[in-house]
Amino acid sequence: MIENDNRPQNELAAYLGKNRQIFYDWKHKEGRKPSLEDLLKISKFYGVPLEYVISGEESPIDDATAAFLVQTKELTEEQKKVI
Repeated sequence: MIENDNRPQNELAAYLGKNRQIFYDWKHKEGRKPSLEDLLKISKFYGVPLEYVISGEESPIDDATAAFLVQTKELTEEQKKVI
């Protein structure tokens, strides 16, 4: 993710309203992943687009579109057509 930022993890954890253990859990525990709300907060904390937080790459899509894609990734193609 954002490896070169000098702010410590405990500052980000406090911003998210969590303790530092959450980073270990997200990385090492099966099924423990950040919520969309957490991803958006991380994006704002570091001042980077949401897509960068998710993929590590810049994207031509805006944050609203990226958030929509994250929210709908588990839907079937038929459900996506309805939306």
